[in-house]
Amino acid sequence: GLGDVYKRQVYYKTNTVDYKSERTLLFSIWDSFFKQSIDRFPEEKISLHRELRGYYFLSSKWYDIYDFIEFCLEYGDARYAEEFTKNANSVLEEEFSGYRIIAGKVTPITEIQEIQTVEEALEINDKISEHIRTALDHLSDKTNPDYRNSIKESISSVETICKQIVGNPNTTLGHALNEIEIKGKIKINDNEKEAFYQLYRWTSGPNGIRHSIMESENLSQEDARFMLIVCSGFINLLRVKADKAGIHLNDD
Repeated sequence: GLGDVYKRQVYYKTNTVDYKSERTLLFSIWDSFFKQSIDRFPEEKISLHRELRGYYFLSSKWYDIYDFIEFCLEYGDARYAEEFTKNANSVLEEEFSGYRIIAGKVTPITEIQEIQTVEEALEINDKISEHIRTALDHLSDKTNPDYRNSIKESISSVETICKQIVGNPNTTLGHALNEIEIKGKIKINDNEKEAFYQLYRWTSGPNGIRHSIMESENLSQEDARFMLIVCSGFINLLRVKADKAGIHLNDD
């Protein structure tokens, strides 16, 4: 179960990580994650391992191990984050967990194609990735997920790329989708455009973008997960079309 994630993947491999990097991570875990007194920091690594093992096997909640993994990814040596993520996701898959790591967050997205879709969208530019990362943060909170704001951030990521394509930071998503084709910048398949218009209408209302989402009381993890994946996929589609049209996407 989750114990295997702790035993096999929580720490970066000690034979590939220098002692200074490992000790820095262990100290951060003791001080910033467990909020323990610095003067009680175990001098022997094995002592800290025993304390961690006792905590996770005897008194932790189900989501604590996931929070711990996220902490290690944030504070651990970035050189080993990719390998750590790959190995941890492998264990999560073996143990039939409903979570996988994406961009340092343990999220309820498990299909490899969906993970790759979100990861591709994260690589386009900073403004787009900021919205997607925030959507992931809201979706991935184990104790207080915010599905409404996750959906808002997902749709905002599409709005951002559309603004970048038309070169107008003050337009809205609905206007930008029309302007893209009116100006002949890129061609969007009618079915693709109509499908996204329907999603846009769901998240919009008479008072502007995302208004009706703010009023909805029945949003679920499935809704937020779906919007994140679909919006990431649409962003990736627009990026490819923009590249073919010679349109450079940037944060300006």
